[in-house]
Amino acid sequence: MNEEINLLSLEKIKGLLTAQNRGRQEALYRSARRICAENCGSKVLLRGIVEFSSYCRNTCMYCGLRSQNTGAHRYRLTADEIVFAVEELVGLGVGTVVLQSGEDPELSPDWVATLIERIKKSCDIAVTLSLGEWPASFYRKWRSAGADRYLLKIESTDQDLYRALHPGMDYQNRLRCLEDLERLGYQTGSGIIVGLPGQSVESIAGDLKFLAHHDFDMISIGPFIPHPQTPLASYPAGSIEMTCKAIAITRSLTKNTHIPATSALAATRPDQRYRGLLAGANVIMPNFTPPSSARYYDIYPHAARTAPERPDPLLQAIDQIRRAGRETAYFARGDSLKRKKEYSHE
Repeated sequence: MNEEINLLSLEKIKGLLTAQNRGRQEALYRSARRICAENCGSKVLLRGIVEFSSYCRNTCMYCGLRSQNTGAHRYRLTADEIVFAVEELVGLGVGTVVLQSGEDPELSPDWVATLIERIKKSCDIAVTLSLGEWPASFYRKWRSAGADRYLLKIESTDQDLYRALHPGMDYQNRLRCLEDLERLGYQTGSGIIVGLPGQSVESIAGDLKFLAHHDFDMISIGPFIPHPQTPLASYPAGSIEMTCKAIAITRSLTKNTHIPATSALAATRPDQRYRGLLAGANVIMPNFTPPSSARYYDIYPHAARTAPERPDPLLQAIDQIRRAGRETAYFARGDSLKRKKEYSHE
């Protein structure tokens, strides 16, 4: 657990989140960049995402993959398609693959385990899973097969808000899953959505305290993006500025946690991921899902997914890194800096 969080009270965090003075905001971002450089190095890590299934059993109010969205186009990639995408990103210098899907009701733990083993045999790469809530026996099987990391966002620690946004889901089960993952030796990530309808600044401050208290290896913070085929379609998007302030505060609290500049930052305003890097993020995640399927992994609307000519995801990521005045860490696994020192800052 991270004891340094006691140095920042909820009121102090709320004050930083609500600060409107440009000078104060820039001071926060400068401090976050300095802390990032001192604890994570100056280079930005690459994580290649492969979204292999758009099926989901849940009905989360904000997500375009929710099971009640009858307008969603569903797909599942084959193992061959996934391995091909992984081999492609490895060849381009990406050191981690993030295998992501909805909570597919037909997902087989044995199929996932075999896929992980095949990837590990074929490629020298770290494997992160982001597959949602499953029994501990699934997590154990995937860890034994070679999975290195697992990302499971808490979304919100405000339990009333969590229940309202996740019908039929149990906040305590979410915590149980995170505890199982850490106990099984995964490098564990979590995170939140900023700007959810009904979310207060105090709630966000509590979220950041929670994330820092658990001292996660990875933390993902992105803005709420309304999806037109969800019950929250009419609500405004979360503030990019508030999201960046949350990233900067999290960097200050956690020091050496890996924090991505998420693609959600660019969903409403193209090419805004660099702002996350300027706020203290040290990871960027180009999408290597095959273009024929990527447009259908519609958690939230994203112009780049549906563009007639999909921009090259790696070149786009590198452009954002350069725009932030940073360099790219090619071929770096980017393991947890809290557990290992495998990533060179040279």
